[in-house]
Amino acid sequence: LNTDTVSTYGPQQSSPYKNQMQVVAINGDCTFQDATNVAAGGNVVLRINGDSGSARTLTFPTGWKFIGAKPTTIKTNGVSLLQLLVFSGTSQNDVICTYNTQD
Repeated sequence: LNTDTVSTYGPQQSSPYKNQMQVVAINGDCTFQDATNVAAGGNVVLRINGDSGSARTLTFPTGWKFIGAKPTTIKTNGVSLLQLLVFSGTSQNDVICTYNTQD
């Protein structure tokens, strides 16, 4: 698996989703944009690191489906994992997500 370098995301930024594993460091409320190159077998894991400023709001594309509750925030200095999976199809409605956060 390839990993990207740490990237900083603030208000209304998007993730490139170009490698299977990435670290995303946010420093403001974060709005994820539609995934690109959606295809069967797609699998991306994002490690999301919250900053020390405050809890940050997370917003996701409406077509993405979450197993369990869709997260709305990441806590101050929080660490979370977001996994995007595509079993079949090529649209945003085919993106299935799981989200886990540290206690």
